Amino acid sequence: MKIVRSQEEALSRATALLSTELYEIERELKSTLATIDGYATQAEVPDYLTQCVANSKLKVADLTMARSVLYDISWHGTKEAPKE
Repeated sequence: MKIVRSQEEALSRATALLSTELYEIERELKSTLATIDGYATQAEVPDYLTQCVANSKLKVADLTMARSVLYDISWHGTKEAPKE
């Protein structure tokens, strides 16, 4: 099913918001990794920092997949609802 203009605009806005959120998480992740690099050994890194990195990686993966789905919908359209 072809996407109408309002749907296209909504997809575009949603993709832009996801991109912004992804950028912010990546900035936060880089900052955390820089902090971790300041420790001499891995054993000295506090657990909260490694947990923060793990959580940020999950968020990046989720946002990347969400953006991919939105791009796919905007490129291929939506499937029609099955007829009953």
